[in-house]
Amino acid sequence: SSSPNVFGSTKRSLAVVIQSSFSQVELNSHINNGLTALLKYMGQADAFDEYIVSTFNTITVQNLPYAQVQATPYSTSTAFLNATTSSAIKYQNSQSDTQPSLDALLQTINTISYDKSSIFLFTDAPPYANTSGADMPNIVLAAVERQLQINVIVTAPYGMNSICMQYANSSIYSQLALQTGGAIINLCQPYANSYPRDIITEFFTGYGITHHHVETLQEILIADCSTATQTQFYIDNPSASVYAFVNSDQVESFDVGVFDNDSAGDLYKLPSQVLTPFFGIYQVVPNLYNRNGYTLQVQAAANSTSGSCSVRIVEKTQLAVYLGFTPDPSKDSPSLTLKYAIAANPVIHISSQFQSDVQPNIVVLNSDETVRYNATGTRRLPSCHYESFFSAPFACKKPYSYFLSTVTLKTNETTMQRTQRAYCYMDPTICLNGGSAASDGTCQCRPGFNGAKCESPICQNGGIVVDYKCVCEAGFNGQFCQYIACQEWNYLETHDVRQHEFRQITFVIERNIAMVLPSVYLQQVNIFFMQLQDYPQQPSDFLVPMIARQSGGRLLPLTVLAARDISGVLNSIVKENALLYDDGFKDCTTAQQVSFFVESTASRVILDVTGNDVATAGAVSVLDGAGKIVPVNPRNALMNDAAALVIDFAMQPSGPAGGQWTVTIKTTNGSCFIQARAESPIHVIPGFSSSPDLDVVKSGPFSSLGTNASVYVTARVTNARDTNYGVTLDSLTIVSADFSAPWQDKPLLGQSIHPRDPVGCASQFVTDQFTSPKTTYQKYTMSGVDAKGTKFQRTFFYSQPVKADSVAQCVHGTRNPYGECGCDNRYTGDYCNDRVCLNGGTASLGTCVCVNGFYGDFCENALTDAPAATSTTKPGLDTTTNGPSITTPQTPTIATSQTSAMTTSQTSPIASSTGLTSSTSVQQPSSTSVQQSTAVSSTAQPSAGTTPTMQPSTTTSSRITSTPSRSTTNGITPTPPLCFPTTTTFRISFLIDASNISDMFLTTEENVIKSVANRFELGSGQQQTSFIVSGMAESYISGGTAKKSEDIDADINRIAADDRFGSMVLNAGESLQGYLDSPDSSINCCGPPFVIVLMGQQSKDNMQDSYTNLRNRRYEMLAIDMTGNVAPSLIPVFGSKNVKSYTGTLDSLTDWIQDRICRIKYSEP
Repeated sequence: SSSPNVFGSTKRSLAVVIQSSFSQVELNSHINNGLTALLKYMGQADAFDEYIVSTFNTITVQNLPYAQVQATPYSTSTAFLNATTSSAIKYQNSQSDTQPSLDALLQTINTISYDKSSIFLFTDAPPYANTSGADMPNIVLAAVERQLQINVIVTAPYGMNSICMQYANSSIYSQLALQTGGAIINLCQPYANSYPRDIITEFFTGYGITHHHVETLQEILIADCSTATQTQFYIDNPSASVYAFVNSDQVESFDVGVFDNDSAGDLYKLPSQVLTPFFGIYQVVPNLYNRNGYTLQVQAAANSTSGSCSVRIVEKTQLAVYLGFTPDPSKDSPSLTLKYAIAANPVIHISSQFQSDVQPNIVVLNSDETVRYNATGTRRLPSCHYESFFSAPFACKKPYSYFLSTVTLKTNETTMQRTQRAYCYMDPTICLNGGSAASDGTCQCRPGFNGAKCESPICQNGGIVVDYKCVCEAGFNGQFCQYIACQEWNYLETHDVRQHEFRQITFVIERNIAMVLPSVYLQQVNIFFMQLQDYPQQPSDFLVPMIARQSGGRLLPLTVLAARDISGVLNSIVKENALLYDDGFKDCTTAQQVSFFVESTASRVILDVTGNDVATAGAVSVLDGAGKIVPVNPRNALMNDAAALVIDFAMQPSGPAGGQWTVTIKTTNGSCFIQARAESPIHVIPGFSSSPDLDVVKSGPFSSLGTNASVYVTARVTNARDTNYGVTLDSLTIVSADFSAPWQDKPLLGQSIHPRDPVGCASQFVTDQFTSPKTTYQKYTMSGVDAKGTKFQRTFFYSQPVKADSVAQCVHGTRNPYGECGCDNRYTGDYCNDRVCLNGGTASLGTCVCVNGFYGDFCENALTDAPAATSTTKPGLDTTTNGPSITTPQTPTIATSQTSAMTTSQTSPIASSTGLTSSTSVQQPSSTSVQQSTAVSSTAQPSAGTTPTMQPSTTTSSRITSTPSRSTTNGITPTPPLCFPTTTTFRISFLIDASNISDMFLTTEENVIKSVANRFELGSGQQQTSFIVSGMAESYISGGTAKKSEDIDADINRIAADDRFGSMVLNAGESLQGYLDSPDSSINCCGPPFVIVLMGQQSKDNMQDSYTNLRNRRYEMLAIDMTGNVAPSLIPVFGSKNVKSYTGTLDSLTDWIQDRICRIKYSEP
């Protein structure tokens, strides 16, 4: 949003503030004479546009002090001069030692109509504030905001130096003048020289004339004026009048000289234009041709006392620079005031435009003249009155103080320099960063902040505070450096699995226990163990409960009659997606009590309890998170059998409540087992990695396969930035898992869980590095809190893999020292046996199922009409084909041979029992959204001496090919892989050349975009592809978003209607940065996003920084040379593979664009 144009640079006000007590009456004639002389020299008719006379005094009324303050504006100089006479001022007696000068100043500031005006205060008494807000900080704030200069003349009461106010009492006036850019003449300070003319009249006629309609080129404060100090400055107009104002409240006179930096000449001494103590005016006469500026040297004169002094160099000009600060780059309503410890971005407005485009530079110095801030600005949209923006934020550190910002603009012809002052304001009643004020005035800070005003963040992981923000060490980011950053964003895993899953249930009803152990590992196996005895028991064999529990499934021993009631359990299984708790007890004849945590957002809690007579009344009791009894009765029982009870609790606002649940179990005989599950929007998916910053993680342990057992455990909370925003994980506990006798589980270790970058990491949490336990079977419990602060937990089972299987399980990759299988760019998955399918193909059981029109091991080939069948070999892909592939269903096989090798451990125990594939080849699932569940029923126990095992299937896939393929010859690259757009979503931004030569090929650019839109089936199919069409000229031109081909015309017309369309200059770098900074660049869908640049002439500016910034935001970049002349300037930036000259047909260019997008999307070279 833009701010109103308030840059008035011509009209000025003149204000005098006079103490109207008898002690000042002798001064009146000097004031009136000085003002008369000032207006006489300047021309009374048009000197100023407004005049103000303010008076103040403390009188006594009924023995009490009473402050009189009055400010009156005048429109003519005659009326103004008449109002400053003694009779008009109406001097009165005052018995007070202090005067309400601050009240008078504030009232005068509020009365002044025009900015950049001057105020002259005459007083002989220390100030006090009679009204609210009339204190020093508020007066300086109001003056600096409007660039009003407060000049102070301190005189002796009744002309008697013996009763002058002490220097300590007058120092506030020195600060007032210094902080607002004015001057102070303290005639109460002793001075040695004699002055022939009236000092006040001299000051008015000298300073009053020279400081009118000037802009500050350079300003410095010299702490010790007794030593020579130099400062450099530039003069942009050699015909303008240039003055140096040197002022001090202690040093009486100065030696001032200037060097011309274009030559090696001597110092040229400058005489003062006025004869006054503590103040000098020195005119600098510029050379006609000067490129390197000037250097001013200032030193206290030999007979002067030491002390500080200020130097301000001004030029009479209408060319002004307006400085502001904005906390929001999109807002054009800045303030000249910075709030203490709150960072904002500088913005500037230049009152006149240069013939050539310039980039302003701004420098802010510390009090010791070291650089505090240094940045180069970029142009904003023309709708912004403050047209230059500095992207680096700036924060002031010293409250109630001013600072100087020097803006420099260099062109081929000249260098323009302007210095602006700004104020660092702090509201004493406000605590920062959400802190609260205590009764004693101190601040109570929120966690993560400290300081008197809660201004400083507490940085973690070695971060340091710079400008009240944390600067993080490499590998960390976040407001407090609390996040571990990822090397590369695994955007394929950022979706919410609940939005992409499909579900299938397979029933396996077997008579032989050996047949329950096929060499198939599915996402979840649920076993209903049917038995003829009165009290069915858990199988004593280790492997059957291992299959169920390790997959996150359940093992329910049931009577035969219970089969007719199984439908309720099956319906619940499909919806459950979280295993909260899993344990057992050897003897439950004595009541056993367990506790676990349930999130407040869960919709259901399900308990699976097994043991003799657990379904009888009182055998199981439940307390919810609020400590209230939750009834256990037939109405909420999904299964109610002799030794099995499945209870469903619906979470309602009225209860049960989330939190720590407690379940008590008491059986009539033997052991008991309990599992707690939930249907919840919080879906936790663990992973394993050899590095804390890797985002492509494995779904199971791998440490036993390497020489270094160190490992990191990651966790992904899906949809965490939407409905699950605020969910955190904090701890992990690992115990050894005994699947048949869980009461023998032993604690192994505990780990803290730390957050990773929620934007740049799909898996948002990671543990510290730890040594993976050597035990074969392990139970992991992750704990955290939901968005409402309610604690919850998840349970997963894993087993360490067998070293003998290491090579077979990492065919298309190599294992690192940690045992992790690193895949080549053709394969993915825990074991690098899942192919990366191109052109819309989907991976199934290790092969790619291609969509119509494509074939090959990776669906990399497109069908053509060539009649001959040939063998085609592509680098890196050994693919022999005779046409399109037809995949036939695989025949399930069941392994019954006895072996001790089992490979069921390396799977992702996703705790959602919702779906299944019926294939039986060995396939380790990756952490995808496909949820699988198997219900297995058996009526037999294992025979004595028989150990049922799992063994890899040798089933293969037969592919029948008969359709003609492409014909190729030596040296000709086969048809490139083309993505199938019907089911693939793309986000492509086109930035077209909209400069002065764009009329020649604007239609051609439009045709290119429409051809690509047609190829990617924009607006059709199942995808949600969108095009962003924008323009590049002297700056970025936003066009619009096209969801269908018809939208492209409107976007092009919108670009052509912009005022910058057809500009003489093409700034591609600035335009690309403008795109990145605009809302058009927000990534709200599928990645990776692409930017395609269409250019007809070379860019005037450098594109490298903008290209790098876009790449850092994970944009992929292509460039099209529309005229055949631009490619040499594009290739060094974009790379030769990503630059194309439009010298052929439209179809060939479209083919190239689609080929590059597909190759990049699927990580091909």
